[in-house]
Amino acid sequence: MKVSDEKLGNRVWIGLIKHDLMVGIGYSWKKFIPIIMIMILACAQFYQETQLYLEATHQDLSLSMADYLVDVFKGMEIYIPSKDDPFQIPAIWLLLNVYLAYLVASYPAKDMASFGQQIMIRSQSRRKWWLSKCLWNIITVLVFYSLIFATIFVFSLLTGEVTLVMHNEINEQVSEITTSHFTTGKLLEVVGVLTILTSMALSLLEMLLSFLIKAVYSFTIIVVVLSISAFYCHPLLIGNYLMIMRNNFIISNQGVDSAQGMVISLLIILLSTTIGYIKLKSSDIF
Repeated sequence: MKVSDEKLGNRVWIGLIKHDLMVGIGYSWKKFIPIIMIMILACAQFYQETQLYLEATHQDLSLSMADYLVDVFKGMEIYIPSKDDPFQIPAIWLLLNVYLAYLVASYPAKDMASFGQQIMIRSQSRRKWWLSKCLWNIITVLVFYSLIFATIFVFSLLTGEVTLVMHNEINEQVSEITTSHFTTGKLLEVVGVLTILTSMALSLLEMLLSFLIKAVYSFTIIVVVLSISAFYCHPLLIGNYLMIMRNNFIISNQGVDSAQGMVISLLIILLSTTIGYIKLKSSDIF
């Protein structure tokens, strides 16, 4: 009897995951197209600016995949209020992160208002239902970044070199970021680990808030957190961990620490998952 119950539980778990991946990602594939469009725009702009610089300095150089990664994920320097330097959030950075917040906000609450309640009743497990949503959330973030990296890969393949060798002069003159002491390993750590973990933390926090308050309010809160993070550099404003230019590796201990960012992100992921389940378990959601 225990074995059959176990098998039934596994089937329910698999069914919930299939539903979320199919409805939340498969049927919503058109919502991922703008990510590629944003990246094509960002890469094309960087390529054009680089070509203008190379022509002006009479250089012949091929951009690398690392150069594109640095430009896309650079963010902005620590802002110091000044009349001569108005506050401007980098458009591509903000657009990408806000769009990810939109992707996360658009499905869970909508599913709860339609098929989600019926599926939860049939599954007879709020825990599995909530964990399935968390897994969907994490996979959505991974798909989001996979599309970003894939677009950069294709663009660098067509216009430059598919290598992770950074051209410090290009980074400094075009992207306006000094990378002379920023190694390939550190680039992969910041972009490939820290940035993705931070996005997962923000996305799971947003999903938790969408069940506590309205989805539109949770989306607004995440956008506000991102905006304030751009204005202030503080370890607890986790939007700072999404910007290479705010990292200690770049600005020598004046910014945020990668290890600290990973720990904070993992704590937010754990707390969001746990609090969400506790709230869902004790609430009358029907």
